Amino acid sequence: MPPRYIEGDRATRLRFLGLLGAQALVIWGAAPLFDVLTSLFQSGDPADPIRTFEILGRKVLFVAFISAAVGSAWAIYLMKVAAMVKQTDRWQPPGMRVPFRARVRDGRYGVYLRVASMVIAAFSILMALIGVYGWHVFTQSALDLWSPNQHIQLTPKGGAADVHR
Repeated sequence: MPPRYIEGDRATRLRFLGLLGAQALVIWGAAPLFDVLTSLFQSGDPADPIRTFEILGRKVLFVAFISAAVGSAWAIYLMKVAAMVKQTDRWQPPGMRVPFRARVRDGRYGVYLRVASMVIAAFSILMALIGVYGWHVFTQSALDLWSPNQHIQLTPKGGAADVHR
């Protein structure tokens, strides 16, 4: 049996390239935009380490939430495609529009791609959660390091003479 192909759709191709461009814009344009927004609300001494870590923590949170949103969106789409592949046992599912010419695969190959898309979806969700958890760990360690109520005591309470007793 000769291989079957699905021709690429021009509208889907334009949407795909637009989404790719928007994602690149977010990746490369988010940091300068966030710098401008945070500079509007900065106050106090620029050499203050607590304020610096607060601003850096906000930047990490901003990036973590953007990556969580993008990762969750991809995961939802991949799970939808995996469900369609499971129903039809074929890759590309019927009715699915593709941006470029794609070969139709039946049988086991469709099952493999369904499993691969579920693994990628789980990995995307996991990476989103790791980003948010990384922000939490970063901000908590910064707060613990420069807590105003924490006093670092270099000598024992009784003084240096306490060491030799």
